[in-house]
Amino acid sequence: MPTTPGGPGGRVPLPLSKAAAAYASLRRKIQAGELAPGERVTLNKLAQMEGMSLTPIREALKRLVSEGYAVHDEHVGTRIADLTPARVEQIYRLRRVLEPMAVRLAAQRADDETEHILEDLIRHAEAAATPSSGLRRMSSFTSGSTGSAATSCWSDSSSSCGRACPIRPS
Repeated sequence: MPTTPGGPGGRVPLPLSKAAAAYASLRRKIQAGELAPGERVTLNKLAQMEGMSLTPIREALKRLVSEGYAVHDEHVGTRIADLTPARVEQIYRLRRVLEPMAVRLAAQRADDETEHILEDLIRHAEAAATPSSGLRRMSSFTSGSTGSAATSCWSDSSSSCGRACPIRPS
C-alpha cells in the first residue's frame, strides 16, 4: 500500500480508492479459494459480498480480467479463471525470473548481514531443481518475523510478483 511521510510515528498509509479496495479484496478471495476457479460471478453478487456499489466492483472486475484472475465472455458472463496445469507452469516460470530480481532489489536497500542472506537465497533460487523448492526457501525468509529491513524491502520490491501470480507459496 502506498504511504506518505507521517509525524513522529513514521509513514502513514494512504487511503485506497473504493475500486482499489474492491480489487484487493476480490484478488485475496480468489487467491484464498473463496472465489473458486470456474465460478460464475456477477456485479450484483460481488457488490453485495463487498458491501459496495456497482461502480468500484465493475472497475475491480475489469482489472481482474485484464490480469488473468477472471475471464469475461459476452454471452456467458464473468467467471473466475481456471488454473490449468499450463497456466500454473507459466506462473511459476514467471516467478522464477521475478523473485530473484525482487531479492536483488531488496539487497540494494539492505544492511550487510541481510545482504549475505539474500545472496544465499538468490543462489538457491537460481539453482532450484523445481520452482517450488526455490519458493520454499524464499517464503521461509519473507514470512519470518525478524522485522529486518529485507522483509520490508521484499514486500515493496515484490509487489508485482503478487499481481502476476494468483498462487502464494506456502
